[in-house]
Amino acid sequence: MQQKISIALSSDKNYLKYSKILISSFLVNISLKSRVDFFLFTFDEIDDFQLEDITVKVIKLPKDLTNGLVLNKHLVQETYIRFYIPNILNSIGYTKTIYLDVDMLVLKNIDSLLDEASNVNTIKMVDAFDESLALNLNIPKYYNAGLLIINLNWWVENNVQLDLVRYANDKSLQKIILFSDQCIINKLLHNSVEELSFTYNAHGSLSNYNNIHIIHFSGSRKPWHLSYNGPYKIKYRSKMKINSLKLKVTIREILKLIKDYASSIFTY
Repeated sequence: MQQKISIALSSDKNYLKYSKILISSFLVNISLKSRVDFFLFTFDEIDDFQLEDITVKVIKLPKDLTNGLVLNKHLVQETYIRFYIPNILNSIGYTKTIYLDVDMLVLKNIDSLLDEASNVNTIKMVDAFDESLALNLNIPKYYNAGLLIINLNWWVENNVQLDLVRYANDKSLQKIILFSDQCIINKLLHNSVEELSFTYNAHGSLSNYNNIHIIHFSGSRKPWHLSYNGPYKIKYRSKMKINSLKLKVTIREILKLIKDYASSIFTY
């Protein structure tokens, strides 16, 4: 019998509703729900919950997990959750995991993604197609860490968690970190990456391509923001409507809309 693949997300209470949209879109786009188990990691008080006839197991992390680690505007407490997920899942018997950022949406069948997880030897990631970030870290290629497929035995046996924490506390590296843990993961693991098709993590300009499996709303404006006007806006907001979610409207959002409107007038 094939072992189940763990699907991992991290979220706080504020983003829980968007996590549920992602999980629901994942479940309706796989043929066998029995192939996966879902886990949500958090520092908040969140209970296990049901979605599409499956239980999402919530793993509450201790607040002191990040004691001794550097915290600043790029490295907040939630940043480090990705560092600890593989060891925790491996300790309860899983050997493969797929980690996803909550600002994603599955668009079509992803049985092939589960197959990718079944044969991962190290870690699979999608190219970020950003030469400047690669140059900044002095590495040949920079990857987007919004979706990770990890061989958990490899991760644990090679003490990746400990090395990531060590890198996070490296003062020389802190000076060049632009995207928090993503930069740390790239700096440490770029030579171990098995590259994954961008269709599983279509971020930035890649989201304009056809035949995408998973869209990643990686910009600062998310589809739940009033001012978002990017790809798959209607599709995502239809999911919000089904879940009785409202658009996020803040003063900052209103100012963005005013700025965009003024810019369009002057451009015209």
